[in-house]
Formats: sequence, C-alpha cells, structure tokens
Amino acid sequence: MNQGVGSAGLVDVLRSLIADDSSSGFAGAHLILVLRIANLDKLGFIHGFEYTQSLSGRLSKLLKTQLRDRDSVHRIGDRDIGVVLPGVASASILGLAVNKINTILSDYSQTERAGAHFRVCIGASVFPRHGEDARELYRSAYLAMLCAERGCLDFLEYSAENRRIIQREVDIEEELLKSVGNYEFELFYQPQLDLESGKITSAEVLLRWNSARLGFVPPDLFIPIAEKNGLINDITEWIIQKALDFHSEFFWVSIVLCGNRVS
Repeated sequence: MNQGVGSAGLVDVLRSLIADDSSSGFAGAHLILVLRIANLDKLGFIHGFEYTQSLSGRLSKLLKTQLRDRDSVHRIGDRDIGVVLPGVASASILGLAVNKINTILSDYSQTERAGAHFRVCIGASVFPRHGEDARELYRSAYLAMLCAERGCLDFLEYSAENRRIIQREVDIEEELLKSVGNYEFELFYQPQLDLESGKITSAEVLLRWNSARLGFVPPDLFIPIAEKNGLINDITEWIIQKALDFHSEFFWVSIVLCGNRVS
C-alpha cells in the first residue's frame, strides 16, 4: 500500500502503472477516485480548526489499512483524498469499491466525537476509458467530484457532461466580474396590486442578466456563483441603487433584504 501527500504523488503512481502496462503489453484498467469531505467548514465551526486540519490525514491512514496492498492513498490538502485502485474497471467492481470505501468512512464516522458526522463526495475516472494521461485522469476524477458535491451526490463517474457543467460555471464566474461595469444586468418590475382599490401599491424587483458572451443566464445559475465568490454584495448594491433611482419617478420603494437572496 502506497500513501502519499498531494495530487503529484497520485499522478506519479498512476503514471508508473500506465508505463508498466505499456512495457509489458498488458492492457490494464485502473480506477482513480477523489474524495472530498463536503461538510468540513461546518465541522470546523463545531470542533475547531485543529480537528478539521487533521481529519483527512486520519481518514487517509484508515483507508490505507483497509484497502489492498497494491492500492494507494494520497492526502490532498485538508479536504480531499485521492485513491488509485489498479485492476478495477467494470461497473460492478467500481460500484463495489466505492461502496466499500463509503462503508469504511461511515463506520469510522460513527465512532467519532458527538456531532462529528462527516459527508464524503466521491468522483471517479477510469484508465483507459476516460483517457491515457495520468494528470488528465486525475483532473477528470476531480471534476466528477466537484459535480457530485454540487449535486449533493455520494458518487459520480466522470463524463463529458461533468466537464461542460464545470466549464459553464467558470465562464459564468469570469463574466460576472465584468457584468456590473458593462451594464449587462437589467431590472424588471412586477407590480403588486391592492385587490380592493385595484391600485399598484408596490413592485417586486426581478434581476435578469443578458451576458454579451453567454447570452441570457438564469438567476438560479448565476446567483449561487455570485454568492460563493462574494460578488453578490456588489450586485445587491447595484440593484438597490437602480431601484432607488426608479422609485423617484413612479412610487415609493421599500427594500427588504433577506440574507443575500436576489431573484
């Protein structure tokens, strides 16, 4: 059993396996997993930074004792763990391997201190089905893990759709940085009527984004990304200013902010 630190160690092990297969003429198949402790921030809030800083190391050591001698486990920072399982290719064996790892981690979680239940998301890629370059195979497993985390899934195997989803998020984040200054946001006002008098008493402000490069981007796509990278504050300030400018011409405005939710 090999154990390393960082993605470079995982890539080196995988590259060596691929080279050995090539020199021997054996068409091997290898499974690459990237595990993420999805609720690490919450655990840190409850139990402190020292606990979470060492958690991935403890889980790596645990997996090392439970997996096969030829498998390798690699701690990748405080949040992620990489695993290389040689000779695992078929969907049924892949599923068994993932289930075993989930069972190991779940059993360990039950023995931890009260309130220390952790949730793990796993992304997978398979050599040679998802490529023949070691670093690209690691990236593919990592992308699958990111998609699993975003979808609150326990496990996801890499696909071209994973890459498209992540690339879309990257594109949205890049364009969000330009959007306010480029005046790409628009506000639409949905009147609120008094049923007795039939008069407009207020208006709900709806934010829409028509990106010059991406076209129309729905709020349910760009708002979570803006919240994650801190741009939501700039967008909220822009909305408030535009709404105040609008109200002076038509009606009084009352602004209610509930957290950072914008529609």
